[in-house]
Amino acid sequence: ERPSKKKKENPKEVTLTKEQLDKIESAAKLTSWSSYTPQPHEQCPICFEVYTNKHQVVRLSCSHHFCASCIAQCHTDNYLLCPMCKTCYGVRTGTMPKGYFNVEVLPPDQLPLEGHENVGTILINMAFDDGIQGTEHPHPGKPYYGTSRTAYLPDTEEGNKLLKLFKVAWDRRLLFRVGVSVTTGQEDQVVWNGIHMKTNTSGGPTQFGYPDHTYVERVMKELADKGVTPDCI
Repeated sequence: ERPSKKKKENPKEVTLTKEQLDKIESAAKLTSWSSYTPQPHEQCPICFEVYTNKHQVVRLSCSHHFCASCIAQCHTDNYLLCPMCKTCYGVRTGTMPKGYFNVEVLPPDQLPLEGHENVGTILINMAFDDGIQGTEHPHPGKPYYGTSRTAYLPDTEEGNKLLKLFKVAWDRRLLFRVGVSVTTGQEDQVVWNGIHMKTNTSGGPTQFGYPDHTYVERVMKELADKGVTPDCI
């Protein structure tokens, strides 16, 4: 008796919920993505499934492609961050409490930065009062405890460019957040949010100071990861 041929299975229908469909529609408007025709055996870098004719496959303007339902899950609040290259679509905002941001420029001989003794120094003074946490914070309704920080930049073209980017990050509430202090372990503190600023005039990278020859490259990447790029200034 000849063995019966195994029927070829068709790809399973991809069924989406109303919430997923709404997210896809919202992400499509935000990114203006385009349809993408995948090559054989090409797969989505998020779910790792091989694309089939049952998937809606889209390409972002940064050229990366995904299942529409997968990339739509990366749409948070007012922005979408490409998981492959960190290109930000829309404007990313954070949860930093209200604070104070003041800038002062000192002449070269007053408070020089190590390695930048021939130029002036930009002081960025940032401060936060104590307050009550909002719905976007870890413990809504509970107090949070403020802090103050001073950061330093050389008064150069590069330093002033960074200053403008830091101000964009501040205005978008991205420089600080309410969380656990790495230093003390205490909760409900205003802490840094992953964008490193120089808080010492000397001591090098290990002391968060100068000189640090790769600092600009590193901090520009940290800013870009939060959607703050030179195009913002």
